Amino acid sequence: MTPQIDNAVLTAILEEIDLPDSARQKAEARYKRLGEWFGEPGRRCSGYNPRIYPQGSFRLGTVVRPLSEEDEYDLDMGCRLERGVAKSTHTQEVLKQMVGQDLEAYRVANRIQESLDEKNRCWRLSYKDEVGFHLDAVPSIPVDDNGRADLAYRMVANGIPRELANGIARHAGAITDTTHREYRVITPNWRISNSEGYARWFESRIRQKAFRVPSRTLVIEGKSKVEELPASTWKSPLQQAIQILKRHRDVAFRDDRDRQPISIIITTLAAHAYNGANDAAEALSQILPNMEAGIRESFPKVPNPVQPEEDFADKWYAADKGHLDLEGTFRRWIQQAIRDFDRIAAARTADAFRHSAQAAFQVGVSDEWLKNRFGQLRPASAPRPARHTVISEPPPKPWCA
Repeated sequence: MTPQIDNAVLTAILEEIDLPDSARQKAEARYKRLGEWFGEPGRRCSGYNPRIYPQGSFRLGTVVRPLSEEDEYDLDMGCRLERGVAKSTHTQEVLKQMVGQDLEAYRVANRIQESLDEKNRCWRLSYKDEVGFHLDAVPSIPVDDNGRADLAYRMVANGIPRELANGIARHAGAITDTTHREYRVITPNWRISNSEGYARWFESRIRQKAFRVPSRTLVIEGKSKVEELPASTWKSPLQQAIQILKRHRDVAFRDDRDRQPISIIITTLAAHAYNGANDAAEALSQILPNMEAGIRESFPKVPNPVQPEEDFADKWYAADKGHLDLEGTFRRWIQQAIRDFDRIAAARTADAFRHSAQAAFQVGVSDEWLKNRFGQLRPASAPRPARHTVISEPPPKPWCA
């Protein structure tokens, strides 16, 4: 990007798109309450040592606000039964129904109006209150020692240090999937997933680039203990750059969701391209020009770093997606993002900046901020759109056609 965008500009955008504290606290409370619920005596899963944990962008600290107040936050949750359930004793169907029974009881007890919705790999629980969420709960059981050793071996073969690979493999789980041909029978052939392992890999990309991990000091029995805060509260340049890219993606494809690049591809390619940075602007200047270099010519094109045979970009070459040209669309989006950031960086007047920021990110920046940056403001030529509402005239998008 030339000229490089000022980090003060990105800070102003991040303030508009970051997860509000109220929503973060609400999400954390719901994870905690569900964890308590599954462990209560009498629950279907309580005797199997259930563990509830966040997954996805909330776990990674890369959540962005929905474009509209009517849209919901998308939360992902793992529900792992850590003992007493095995591939040799239970089918995927039985495990999924066990978790579904406890979720349905939770829904009824908490007077959640939306019905529990079964997806291929998860149950969806939708909350409709002051902060709208839908929560996707993925049932799983631990992978055995042989499976973990095999995963670690494959990660090491793909360049992950052995110690890190062994630690990542410990978090792997066998998940349920209604599309699996052996879903209803006892079989050793379950799909493997490792969202927590992916989070550990992602955190390693941040740590090895000299980011100081936030921590707090606790006093336990008169002794102090330093405890690392969860990554969802970190504010590393990599996380901030991904948030900005995801918001740009959301705006660019708000009317074309079928072609919208998925978050896990953006996150993975950004993490690979990241090389340490002092702020989000420096991180973006590294990431954007180098994201495409992380796409392989052979398959898998965008491999899962913690499960190398899995291709995050498998839909790019799926027979029923060919008409969407997903790979070409992704590459054109990257180039459009570079142009949009260049346009914002080059803005020399408040009006030019306001128009560029609204078009690319659908955010409103305060007059006070604009005045501090550009000096005395002239009256805007047109009313500014309300925060988080669709701009009446969207920017042209020939690059994703």
